[in-house]
Amino acid sequence: MATVRGGRNAGPATVLPGRRAGRRRSVLVVAGDAAEAATTRTHLERAGYEVGLASDARRGLDRWRSERPDLVIVGRRLPPLDGADFCRILRSRSDVPILVLVDPPAADGPPAGSSGRSPDTPDTVGVADETVRALDAGADDVLSVPYPVPEFAARVWALLRRAPTPGADVVLRVGALEIDTRAVEVRLGGARVELTAREFEILVVLARAAGRVHSRRQIIDVAYGADRYVSDRAVDAHMVNLRRKLDAVTPGRPYLRTVHGRGYLLAEPP
Repeated sequence: MATVRGGRNAGPATVLPGRRAGRRRSVLVVAGDAAEAATTRTHLERAGYEVGLASDARRGLDRWRSERPDLVIVGRRLPPLDGADFCRILRSRSDVPILVLVDPPAADGPPAGSSGRSPDTPDTVGVADETVRALDAGADDVLSVPYPVPEFAARVWALLRRAPTPGADVVLRVGALEIDTRAVEVRLGGARVELTAREFEILVVLARAAGRVHSRRQIIDVAYGADRYVSDRAVDAHMVNLRRKLDAVTPGRPYLRTVHGRGYLLAEPP
């Protein structure tokens, strides 16, 4: 269970939404379409936000990991994943607010009940499915393109207003195991545990659903992100090292366990 410490900032209306307490709020735009990325960036910068761009899923995850933005906006074209898949990966690693841009529903055709196209045509249903998939994957909001700029600005600010105060700690706890996702630090019983970047990502995935068994494929999809060509042996090797480091702190009380034939489980020892 994630423990989030922080409050909400409302801020006076006389300052740009992108600035709070002397700090520019940061937004990462992950979009494969250069024109869409440029337009989104322009709207955000005019509102006073600091904006970073990533042209695909891999670069998006890398920039999120290194920059820890206050908000992530996911564009409609995102190779090699779609917006929902990217949301699922990012949400498993962070509570950062996510806004997903989607195509608009088909606007042509006669009204429902006539002999022509109805609102349940494949185009409209496809857009509805895209919206539902994004929300199910962890997106906080979905906006169809093109959009009125004031509505876009209002949605961005609403997401940031509900988010934890910038700089607040986000700590995952499983018994005596504490994982600080902002400081990228792990402590077990107060003792610091040194992990590699990949081991840390895997541990976060397991801790966000502590007590649940994760298959190797689930771990690859979430912890490795866009690096889909990863063997089961690579996962097993990381697990061996991760278990060894945790067991060194609490010998005889394993936090990481193997469920034969199913995968791996992180839980407080009995």
